[in-house]
Amino acid sequence: MSGFCQICPNHGGPDNCKYDPRDDEDESSLIVGHHEIAPRQVVSTILKPGQMVHIRRGWAYSYRVMPNGERQLGGIYSDGDILCWPNVFSSRSGCSSRAITKLDICVINIDSFTKRVRGDGRFFQFFQRLLERQFLALTDRTFDLCHRSAEQRLCRILIKACLSLCGKIGNYMEPIPITQEILADLIGATKIHVNRLLSSLRQRNVCHVSHGYLSILDWERLIETAEVTLAELDEWKDLLAPQIYPPPIQKKELDA
Repeated sequence: MSGFCQICPNHGGPDNCKYDPRDDEDESSLIVGHHEIAPRQVVSTILKPGQMVHIRRGWAYSYRVMPNGERQLGGIYSDGDILCWPNVFSSRSGCSSRAITKLDICVINIDSFTKRVRGDGRFFQFFQRLLERQFLALTDRTFDLCHRSAEQRLCRILIKACLSLCGKIGNYMEPIPITQEILADLIGATKIHVNRLLSSLRQRNVCHVSHGYLSILDWERLIETAEVTLAELDEWKDLLAPQIYPPPIQKKELDA
């Protein structure tokens, strides 16, 4: 069953999933179908009630629309992540998700997934933690909008995106596919303002945007510009790049 590194979960990536269905479980009851989603498309437009999405390939971000029209960042996601699923654990209103690049996805039946996760304490705790990360990110950005400059907010978003990516591949410096329009939405600024901020950061050798990808040029200088304390950085690492992946469930383990 290729493509479920969060359902294993497994660091081997979506092509090296170690999940083995239980004897009483039909794989087809979990996977509803496979689709491609175009860049900038809202992910939920292809879903029916009771479904969520697993990303096999591509990048997306989640957001919540506020009464004043602003969008608050929920997270930036890539291969192996799950979208459109907060109601699995909570009745709190969730986020919308939009593709950054073309997405190759699996559509998952929420009831089948919930039954599986609630039946194993390790996985239940794992997905609870993922959900809390999303809502903590929303709360943190609300504070940033009130107390930080636009440049600080931009650099903090970039640090969090890098940490989230590092949690998957172990590399802070991997280029991130993201547009100025998305960054403008995420920090609460205009696209023109973001363009000026990025130009200034490039001149100071902090980061660079080219052909739709953002590259970090100097990690330490990015942290300094964002005015992030070591305590904040450690907290973000724990939230965004945690080592909380449980070992994959194997059939022999379930039969024991």
